[in-house]
Amino acid sequence: MRRTFVGSQDVPIGKYDQIHMMLRDAQKQAENLAFKNLSPEMRNAIEQRIMLKKINGQRAEQGILPISTNRY
Repeated sequence: MRRTFVGSQDVPIGKYDQIHMMLRDAQKQAENLAFKNLSPEMRNAIEQRIMLKKINGQRAEQGILPISTNRY
């Protein structure tokens, strides 16, 4: 709407003030549904990577070298 230079008198900005929150929520729901539909092996692999990233973040805060992933 703004790209066509429609003024805020014609299109009140309050009408769209929560659109980003609604889009974020919809994306999160879609991601959760997709994750639940993955095979157990794929879910486990993703969960392991998430955990490893969290552990390495904690190690970095402590000044400890990260755990190697040996993925490549």
